[in-house]
Amino acid sequence: MVDLTGTYLRGMEIDEIQVAFADLRDADLSWAILRNANLRKANLDGANLSSADLAGADLNLAQLHDADLGAASLRGSKMFSAQLAGANLRVAQLRLADLNRANLRGADLRGANLVRADLTKATLRWADLRGADLGCVRGLTAEQVLETRLATNTVLPDDIAGDPRVKEHMTSDGAGRRIPWCPWAGRRCAG
Repeated sequence: MVDLTGTYLRGMEIDEIQVAFADLRDADLSWAILRNANLRKANLDGANLSSADLAGADLNLAQLHDADLGAASLRGSKMFSAQLAGANLRVAQLRLADLNRANLRGADLRGANLVRADLTKATLRWADLRGADLGCVRGLTAEQVLETRLATNTVLPDDIAGDPRVKEHMTSDGAGRRIPWCPWAGRRCAG
């Protein structure tokens, strides 16, 4: 196991790096280019990966508790059973990401793009999905959505957005006041 705890790698271009099982707790990898990196089972708890390019990276079983992945590109990344509890994924690009069985409990996904991501059996309890685009996601259920924080600008698949329980959940501003519900009727999935 490679110990890179607290390492400063801000802005480094290290495509296809092989650091499976590495200890990168609290490392600064912001703005780093880590496309197709092998970070399987790596410990990235508390790491700063903001604005990093992790497209196609293998983060299966990785530990990312409280990591900052704000504005990171995770397009097509593999994050099966990744531990992302409390992570900042605000405006992250998660299009086509495999989040099957991932733990996103309490994660901040405001404004994130999750189009065509796989959320099968993902834990979303207390996740903040306000403004997130979950159009055409796979494996998402109304039960998962009911455990999250939503807003009328959260894009959901038509079948879930049309669920009366989700509509009711979405029309509350969190203080018990009703706000208008805006359906995304007619939204179609491209290609």
